[in-house]
Amino acid sequence: MTHIRRSRSADGDRAIDIWRSAVDATHHFLTPEDRLAIDREVQGFLPQMPLWLAVDDRDVAMAFMGLTGSVMEALWVHADHRGKGIGRSLVEHALGLTPILTTDVNEQNELALGFYERLGFVRSGRSPDDGAGRPYPLIHLRFAGPLGIKARHDLSPADIDMIEDRLYDYNRRATGCDDARELAFTISDEDGRIVGVAAGYSWAGSAELKQLWVDDDHRGKGHGQRLLDAFVDEARQRGVRSVWVASYSFQAPKFYERAGFVRVAELDGWPYGHANIVLRKTFCEDGD
Repeated sequence: MTHIRRSRSADGDRAIDIWRSAVDATHHFLTPEDRLAIDREVQGFLPQMPLWLAVDDRDVAMAFMGLTGSVMEALWVHADHRGKGIGRSLVEHALGLTPILTTDVNEQNELALGFYERLGFVRSGRSPDDGAGRPYPLIHLRFAGPLGIKARHDLSPADIDMIEDRLYDYNRRATGCDDARELAFTISDEDGRIVGVAAGYSWAGSAELKQLWVDDDHRGKGHGQRLLDAFVDEARQRGVRSVWVASYSFQAPKFYERAGFVRVAELDGWPYGHANIVLRKTFCEDGD
């Protein structure tokens, strides 16, 4: 359990120990000469500096924060206690005292910059050196609040397309496959109105049939089978290894099975009282 309390005169030596441990674990960019010079400076002022300490159940300090008004002068976590959320707890404590919070971070300390930005801090400026004139640039940060979640139950097609593009960009980079293509066939009546569609895509050796629909007035005439056959044939010509489709139990799983698809998963309760059935039609097995 972590507790946060104000520092006392007896905490000075422990604060210096925390600072040394944290600096040696994160500030590899300091020259040995600067590291020693800063150490001497810290010994001169840190024991007298008012601090907030994060302590364990035995009252042993694990981290400290220096806070002057709305400026966080320092935040250091002992190397033995990094990655436990202690730094976050101190920042949250500071925000409980002042909703306006600023701090400076060495530009070379990328881990610390990422830490603050994840908590909602944004960059507000840069200085070419530290406060003592040493060549260690400082990034000025201010708390802008965590990114908010907003209800948006009416996303536009453009919004959806943007999201799909971002997801595909990640998938492309993660897999090295950049061959995604739309795959769709339609049937229209004499007036040009679409009365049937099979739509999906091919990518990375697979194809997915996302929608297969035939207008009620045109069902029972083989249009669904024709659309499915066209989709599967085109996927095969593109060199995919398999075609995937999901169908609710009350839709057409048996239709797909008659066309050579095989059930590979049945997810009961999606939707409630029914099942979502995943099927696959394979053209060649792995290793062929």
